[in-house]
Amino acid sequence: MKTRNVLFYSLLLLLAAACSEEVKPIPYTYTQHFTGTTSRAWKLTGLVIKQAGKGDVVFRESDLAQALGSCVADDRYVFYANTLHTYEVQEGASTCKPGDPQLYLTDAWAFSNANATLAFIFPVLSDQQLPYFVRSADDTQMELEIFLDENNTSSYRMTFKATNNN
Repeated sequence: MKTRNVLFYSLLLLLAAACSEEVKPIPYTYTQHFTGTTSRAWKLTGLVIKQAGKGDVVFRESDLAQALGSCVADDRYVFYANTLHTYEVQEGASTCKPGDPQLYLTDAWAFSNANATLAFIFPVLSDQQLPYFVRSADDTQMELEIFLDENNTSSYRMTFKATNNN
């Protein structure tokens, strides 16, 4: 019996030594939906203005150029997966003024799991960093919302589509 136990434990040690490949887990973070593994660019594809007691005002992708101007409607919002959480706003094909630089805003973004908010500057609404509630997000689309009043009865809801998948 003692010999059998010694053989069993010896075999167990041999198996453990043979399977000694180090497992390195790669933690997944929710923010990879926004940034991809290096960066991800987003384009605004929808805007809904919600007000209590009034019907929603809906701007689809085809309406945005008329509502915002073509030079704003095709802008790209790029979130980087670096430690600085770099964020850029880039002109699209339509620039607002001839000779405008392609990159016109560099800042940082922040995400809070506690209240599911993504904070960044969205020049369509403000030149300050604001927290937007993440209603949904995956690798191809995200929907964000910001409330305009204390009762959460009026809001802007934006839909973005990923334009790259890095």
